[in-house]
Amino acid sequence: MSLPSPSQRPTVSIVTVNYNGLAHLADCFDSLRRLDYPTDRFEVVCVDNASADASLDFIRAHYPEVRIIEAGGNLGFAAGCNLGARQSQSDLVAFLNNDARVDPGWLEALVACVETDVDTACAAAKMLDWEGQSVDFVEGHVNFHGFARQAHWRDPYQAGDFSASRPLLFACGGAMLVRRALFLEIGGFDERFWMFFEDVDFGWRLWVLGYRVAFAPDALTYHRHHGSAGKLSTYRRNFLYERNGLMMLLKNYEDETLLRALPASMAMMVHRASDYLQRAAGGFDLLDPDAWHALDVEALDRRISLGDLAPLVAMRAVMEALPEVMRERRRIQSARRRPDAEILPLFGQPRRLYPMGHLLVQDYCESQQSLWQALGLDRIFAAVPTRVALLATAGPPGLGFPESRQGRRAEAIGRALEAAGHVVVWCLPERLIARHRDLALDARARRCAWNDRTIDHRLMHLGPDVIVATHWRALAFARLSIYRPVVLDHDASDPLPDFELEIAEHFDSLRERNNVRRMLLRKDYLANVDLYTAASPEALAACRRFLADSAGLEPPDERFHLVTDADLAAPESPAASGPDSLGRKAASAAPPGPIGQLPGRLPAGAAGLDAFCRSGVYQDGRLPVEFRPPFPRTPAWELPLKAWRSLRRDGASRLAGELRQYGRWIWHGIQRRLAR
Repeated sequence: MSLPSPSQRPTVSIVTVNYNGLAHLADCFDSLRRLDYPTDRFEVVCVDNASADASLDFIRAHYPEVRIIEAGGNLGFAAGCNLGARQSQSDLVAFLNNDARVDPGWLEALVACVETDVDTACAAAKMLDWEGQSVDFVEGHVNFHGFARQAHWRDPYQAGDFSASRPLLFACGGAMLVRRALFLEIGGFDERFWMFFEDVDFGWRLWVLGYRVAFAPDALTYHRHHGSAGKLSTYRRNFLYERNGLMMLLKNYEDETLLRALPASMAMMVHRASDYLQRAAGGFDLLDPDAWHALDVEALDRRISLGDLAPLVAMRAVMEALPEVMRERRRIQSARRRPDAEILPLFGQPRRLYPMGHLLVQDYCESQQSLWQALGLDRIFAAVPTRVALLATAGPPGLGFPESRQGRRAEAIGRALEAAGHVVVWCLPERLIARHRDLALDARARRCAWNDRTIDHRLMHLGPDVIVATHWRALAFARLSIYRPVVLDHDASDPLPDFELEIAEHFDSLRERNNVRRMLLRKDYLANVDLYTAASPEALAACRRFLADSAGLEPPDERFHLVTDADLAAPESPAASGPDSLGRKAASAAPPGPIGQLPGRLPAGAAGLDAFCRSGVYQDGRLPVEFRPPFPRTPAWELPLKAWRSLRRDGASRLAGELRQYGRWIWHGIQRRLAR
């Protein structure tokens, strides 16, 4: 179905909310003047939240076609959007951040997305960074306790990436379009949210009520991330994330899901608050009541930062608003047209740990896993595809890497897991990719390339549900393996020749290289593996001997599983939007979605591998996070030389990013000390 003639096309109001955003307005409104949509079929509306930076004078002087609505105060993003929609008369309403600019075909693509499918009520734009070099929003994920994130955020972008339309749980409120009458009928954005997650809540509500949200890949938007929201303090943002996430669960989960998810969500909020307090305690074990009796009154009466209490303050705010929230819940649930079983697969990664700073907090990770199992969340979310990080040391021949037994085995594992419905992301050594620059690897495969110094960062950014390693050498420096289910496919090849070459490239001093070499050869990190697999009974027996001789480990029989090459000869996985496990661009097709069924399982012989990846459970007996000795501290007098070497090795942009991050850590540490 094509759009009607220009004179018959739907009318659209493009609403942007402004609060002291003068610096962004020219770029935003100039791009809207260049839209190729018929000019008499759309209007631009600016809702101003009592700006004090001459924004209104600037708009009146330079953009007289923009209709201004003065809110009279700072209503926040959600209420500002609602006000703009209410005071418009168009068929459709589009929302656009004031710190964004759009491609000329942006509005045409959004309108086509909703007009060509009667069930689609909302369209999400493709959002890139301001330069168009990395991803801002192409898909959103939500974990079980309501923390949302932009999947693929800051992944490198190439023209043609993410080119297929597909269902999404929600559209980013910074660039989206929705049927205006429906938007108002179901309540619009929840104004209690003020800012953050109001778009997630709205998209989720649409699915509950029987409508759909779709991705419009040709609606191209360029966005300065947190150009306006970045003015909020970190503590204020944390409070809004916590409060809005909890309210969202209360409103949108059906009864059975809420019964299981709400206790876990509130328990994790308490855990986060206590973790913030512990981190600010400066070494004192604030969470050990047995030690309190030995402390004097002055030591017990500690000054704390109010920001560290954000999760608890958020919980109290929700309790104060509970009667109103529960009335809203009853209204939504009484109109429900779609069960959670059809919606939850759109969550993406429901068991992902948030916020990212907690990925290596041992107690937090273990508590979430315990709650996940004890409350039956693993069963509730069983249909959600699992994200698997495939740590391989040899490249797959199917993509043009040299033929090798290790590469063929790794490729077969990746293909079989994809055929079972898992989302597989290849993580290959940087050195291997550098030797084969001519291969057509996707940007994500290049971004996930690792060396021993960067593997922790790569895995934390990816946030996999399960790690599958095709050689023990890949796990030596992956601290994230401590709190993730881990599969090790046994490979007896000697990694030392390549390893020696790599550490010479990535570690500057002899002291560092010796330390790294000791860490690799000690092999105690193999205790973090949950399932050992091999291609033959002989290889499985060799794996047992290797563990006993090299690491002194004797895992029980249930942690060994035979997965032959014949077992992995699964049919090709169905085409899905985005890159496949080899990093290639896949054909346009809908992924496992809320209406369809997951793809078939692995063949019988490899069913154990599939079941393990779905369970998301890791074993007891993990090493503590401190198991890996840190790299020796660099003396201050060596820092300039180290920075120069990093500049030559990785380039100016990488060095600048590391310096910015280092500066933020120092500044946050100073702020916390001042708060105490």
